[in-house]
Amino acid sequence: MALKTLKKLDIFDRLLIAIIAAFILLKLLLMTQAGLLDDEAYYWVWGQRPQLAYFDHPALAAWLIGLTQLIFGDGILGARMSALFSFAGTSYMLWLFARRMRPVAPLRAFLVAEIALLASPTFFAWTTIVYFDHLLIFLSLAAIYNYARFLDSPTDDRTGIAALYWAAFYLGLAALTKYSALFVGLGFALVIICSPRYWPHLLRPHLYFAALLAIALQAPTLIWNLQNDFASFAFHLYDRHSGPWWQSYAAHYFIRYFLYTFILFSPFLALSLCRIRLIRAENQFTNTLAWLMLFVSGTTMAFLLSMVMTVSSHWYWTDLAYLGLIVLAPVLMGTSWLLWPHIALGLVAAVLVTINYGLLPLAAFFGVHDVETGKTYGWDQVVAAVKAAESEYQADFIGTSRFKTVAQLNYHAKRQDIFELSPQKSQFDFWQNLDALDGQNGLVLHDEQAKIDHLTGQFEQIQLVDEIDIERFGFPIYRYQLYFGTNSQPQED
Repeated sequence: MALKTLKKLDIFDRLLIAIIAAFILLKLLLMTQAGLLDDEAYYWVWGQRPQLAYFDHPALAAWLIGLTQLIFGDGILGARMSALFSFAGTSYMLWLFARRMRPVAPLRAFLVAEIALLASPTFFAWTTIVYFDHLLIFLSLAAIYNYARFLDSPTDDRTGIAALYWAAFYLGLAALTKYSALFVGLGFALVIICSPRYWPHLLRPHLYFAALLAIALQAPTLIWNLQNDFASFAFHLYDRHSGPWWQSYAAHYFIRYFLYTFILFSPFLALSLCRIRLIRAENQFTNTLAWLMLFVSGTTMAFLLSMVMTVSSHWYWTDLAYLGLIVLAPVLMGTSWLLWPHIALGLVAAVLVTINYGLLPLAAFFGVHDVETGKTYGWDQVVAAVKAAESEYQADFIGTSRFKTVAQLNYHAKRQDIFELSPQKSQFDFWQNLDALDGQNGLVLHDEQAKIDHLTGQFEQIQLVDEIDIERFGFPIYRYQLYFGTNSQPQED
């Protein structure tokens, strides 16, 4: 049946389907063959230790990782399967958008939007690995779709009111995933405030009840922060920036951030914004959607650009700002000249990323030491060395000099008794009791990205007992060191 349907499609649609299939194949290869990034391993540990919330993020994505571990095991599938489910959900949302934007030819609209998503290097990666953005993207799209349905409906229409509550529900779940979901709700609120035709809604209770629903879903995060002196909120607003992010200005942060977003989300996707005038010729739903996306993207970008001018920030924090270009790609990109270089860039990036993380760090060919990629390789070798040293030195405990290294060792050694001895605050500080290590002898795995000074001050004596050099096809990739320390004197930070 599917084959007959495929034969009925014109050659262009079949070509788009073939390209999507190629991207999905690369996605599956990357998902199953690449080692966990250190942040992914960190979240994997969260999945094994359910909490109301965590120091770095709300808890929903971690709960989902915990669920997939129960179903698919504690290996790579259990760790990453949630990203595959949310990618399927994201694709379904793009289909729903396409049906309303182009009801006469929804398949073509969907295929273009799906390719726009997959060919964006950042969105390709973020819907493959289990950084929490994969779930944020899906749930934000679900909220935006229902907000657009509500805005596109008559004031007292029951279907529209139901869509409003569904939007609030999805927004609440998105905010239970990452705090940045706030920008979706803020963008919607600004649409209501700035558009007189929506002002009658302000006189009715549904907007306020829906907002309360979204807020009520944040109960786990709020309770955890109340129990822990608002540690997560303080971390994001102050601590991670070594002070308030609004205190200083550094132009190079802004320039770097702008270039990274432009290139890594795809310059051709960004350039499609120049065709925004084409929206006017579309149906009312598409115009309403574009207006909503403008405010969601605008508030996201305005806040983040104000922040990145003062502190170093990650480019992917802008993903909600670029999400509107994905949804509107059937109009803004369509079958124009922008589509093909976007696809070409995306395919090349997807192939290179898959090779880089699944086979060999490509920077090694050029003599460049890529620590971010190198940390994903050689963990069988590391685990074997740790086990051998632990037995030889009869260590009372094992620790690491970097909190993400704890997570990777937890994942690869399948044990949860590793201690974090670094000064950087993390979720491990809420779990471990370093006072219990007082006077004990410990084996410490030192990561080359960490500083040794803090580590040496935590023992009466400490000596280097092993160096673990990770190589791939003869190329040096990464180095770890094993230290044995006596009479531990933990330093709480």
